[in-house]
Amino acid sequence: MDEKELEHYLRRLTVTKLRALEEVASSDVPIPVSGMNPFPNVERGSLGGVASTLSRTSINNLPIVLAVGKTGRGIRWRVNEDIAPRKVIHKVAKKIRKEVEG
Repeated sequence: MDEKELEHYLRRLTVTKLRALEEVASSDVPIPVSGMNPFPNVERGSLGGVASTLSRTSINNLPIVLAVGKTGRGIRWRVNEDIAPRKVIHKVAKKIRKEVEG
């Protein structure tokens, strides 16, 4: 998928979901919610829900993020590179988030 098409889909996400996607896409290894940087006004427990929601959000019938495995205190997540390369997803999510946040 090219950047323009990816951007079309990602523009429908909330800022919180964009931040979570950006965080997951920034890592070249699967990360647990506990490894995500805290976001303003988002409780740590809520981030698991955000990641789970992203796993149910699909582009061309493919989930944006994938659950890779369970850790002692949560699930490790990674972006679905069948949609686009990790770095492209990170770049587009970051661009949109910065535009929205101002």
